[in-house]
Amino acid sequence: CPEILSGLRAQPVWDSASLACLRPFEEQADAIRAELLALRSHRGFQPLKIPNWASRNKIAAPDGAGAVSHDAGDWNVFYLHLHEVQFPENCARCPITTGLLKSLPRSYQHAFFSALTPGTHIVKHHGPTNKKLRVHLPLIGASGAKLRVADETHEL
Repeated sequence: CPEILSGLRAQPVWDSASLACLRPFEEQADAIRAELLALRSHRGFQPLKIPNWASRNKIAAPDGAGAVSHDAGDWNVFYLHLHEVQFPENCARCPITTGLLKSLPRSYQHAFFSALTPGTHIVKHHGPTNKKLRVHLPLIGASGAKLRVADETHEL
């Protein structure tokens, strides 16, 4: 979808070196990590839920609204943006991360911190289209974790 990000092609994994706009996130990983750690004393994390259509392995959310994406452990998120809706109080707590997000070209404004408990297993799921580039920046406790994308598994 060239009007969103020039050169975006359908491929499961991208080398971050090929996307210069991501370099500042890697360079500022320590500062982003510090913002994340500062959130431990604040409320704002909530269980991640996805629309029912986004998973073949639908696991109903306990409150009946949507589905969860994990069949073991816990997955909570701290939203900065959710489908172009800003969470101003959360953004204010993370000025460095928010500033970096604003610098992205043609950003869709869907960004959050994930917190997974040890042993969490995220079930296979997908987005509505292949026109967005999903970026993962492991910050804490990723040693030994794996990320499956399409049919490939990557060590973090």
